[in-house]
Amino acid sequence: MKYFLLISLFLLSLSAFADCEVFTRFGMPKDICWIKDYRGYFSQKCLTGCEARTFLDKHNVKPQNIDRRGGKNPASQYCLALGFSVVVMRDKNLGEQSFCEFPDKSVVDSNAFARSLK
Repeated sequence: MKYFLLISLFLLSLSAFADCEVFTRFGMPKDICWIKDYRGYFSQKCLTGCEARTFLDKHNVKPQNIDRRGGKNPASQYCLALGFSVVVMRDKNLGEQSFCEFPDKSVVDSNAFARSLK
């Protein structure tokens, strides 16, 4: 019973930190967190509020004329069409993920950004 309790506490402590991870851009670390309501990754500062979340809460129209030629990522193209920047970051396994970056430097993963637009 004692071991079960210790293992349970250990697993619970891991889940408390499981929602955020470190991504890097040009070797610089950035804390990125999963936000369930949007089913996507956002800057850690978006947990309390940021331009990315404010924009997604107020705007929900996808641009109609985006350039999809040449295998361009449609989710990233929505970001560009709305005047934001696309940045690519790497996770701890060196996998690449594209993010839409807002003027306050908050980011949302491009796929969550596209899903939030209707």
